[in-house]
Amino acid sequence: MRKLKTLSLLLVAVFVLGACGNSKKDQKASNNSEASTADKAKKADGTDEKLKSNSYSVGDTAEVGEIKYTVNSVETTEKRNEDEEEQPADVIKVEYTIENNSDEEVPVGGDITAYDKEGTQLKQYPNGNTMDDIEKGKSMDAVVYFGIDELGEVQLQVLNLNYFDSDPLVYKVTVE
Repeated sequence: MRKLKTLSLLLVAVFVLGACGNSKKDQKASNNSEASTADKAKKADGTDEKLKSNSYSVGDTAEVGEIKYTVNSVETTEKRNEDEEEQPADVIKVEYTIENNSDEEVPVGGDITAYDKEGTQLKQYPNGNTMDDIEKGKSMDAVVYFGIDELGEVQLQVLNLNYFDSDPLVYKVTVE
């Protein structure tokens, strides 16, 4: 009986000490997670210096992971989708080239997000947007349309769905 009590006390002590040892690791992991979340939030709103310095212009080629993007043109278009209920004041057309240097097929479409000069996200306008997959080692031209109420500065953020943990590429353009 005495051995059973001693063994029980020993097991309880091991569990208590084990829990104490893990709490420091958990706290450190929690602090790192909070810092990481704060860093991502800082990057998302454009205040991070690295993100600011990594902005590109029309014609520049940049990489996200093993995917290369080139924004070839950003311009207004008169082309409208008559079936679309929302008809914005203007529609911009973004033409870009994507080159897949990864070892797997990657999705194309939904990889560009646009923001107006106020920082408001623009809605994609259904006007023949490219939605496809691209084979490894291949390239393709793609297009996406956005509705916009007031022309001017537009920020395009490019991020392939396969690399959602990466920082987006930021293209700054003026649309007139």
